[in-house]
Amino acid sequence: MYGYKVIFAPHKNVEPYLEQFSVPDYISVWNTLASDESIQQLFQVAKFMITDYSSVAFEMGLLGKAVLYYQFDRDTIFSGIHIAQEGYFSYERDGFGPVSKTENELIENLKLLLNNGGNVSEPYFSNIQNTFLFSFRLFVLFCFVTESFSVAQAE
Repeated sequence: MYGYKVIFAPHKNVEPYLEQFSVPDYISVWNTLASDESIQQLFQVAKFMITDYSSVAFEMGLLGKAVLYYQFDRDTIFSGIHIAQEGYFSYERDGFGPVSKTENELIENLKLLLNNGGNVSEPYFSNIQNTFLFSFRLFVLFCFVTESFSVAQAE
C-alpha cells in the first residue's frame, strides 16, 4: 500500500539470538556480520526508523529523518532495575518523533507518519533543528564554500 521495505536491524548484542526470532518473510534482517551494507548506509536510504531508546535515533535526526519511539517497557526501564536512567533528554519533549507506549499507539503514529509521506512533522522538525543547530549551519557553510570552490576551479 505504501511501498516501503521493512528492515529489522537488531542491536549487535541481540544478533546471536536472531535464530530464536520469528521474523516474517516480508521483513529483511540486517546484521553486522552478514550484510553487505553498513549501518550508515541503512541510515542514508531509510525514510524513517522505529526504535526504543537507542542513540541511533540521533543519526536519523542528524539526517533530518523521522523517528518513531516504541517504549512499551518504559516503566520497567526507568524503574531503577535497569542501567538506563532518565536524563536531560526527554523523548516526549526533545525527541524526533512521537513516543508510543502501546502497540496500538505505535500503529496510529505509524499511520500518521505514512500518510505524511514518511516526512518529519512538527514539533519534531523543530526538535531536530534545535538539536543539530550547529550542524545545519556548518552544512550550509560547507555547501557555500564547496560551491565557491567549484566555481573558482572551473574558471
